[in-house]
Amino acid sequence: ENFEGTKKSKKTYNFKKLKEKRGSKIAYIKLDNVVEIIGVGDADDKSIELIISTVVKGDIKFNITTGLMESCKMSMSITTAGRDLEDDSIKKMFMSMSAKIKQKLK
Repeated sequence: ENFEGTKKSKKTYNFKKLKEKRGSKIAYIKLDNVVEIIGVGDADDKSIELIISTVVKGDIKFNITTGLMESCKMSMSITTAGRDLEDDSIKKMFMSMSAKIKQKLK
């Protein structure tokens, strides 16, 4: 419910190569994004110290000619650790996801 803390984020786009395909220029881009949130919050009448770390990696195909993204493959992992400030008990969670997006205009 209430949360106070800090957030650090580092997002990096790396241009890998440029190809011409069927008259269109396609840029291949690599994405890396790391977000870390550290703070103290209240939930269910308990004070909890949270550390949340999120890592996103992806490969993007961007059509420069049309200005549209052609496809995107992304994977994400989230690691969370919460410590109850009253009894020092710790709960940890890990989650990973992946997604693939493709679009075509006809």
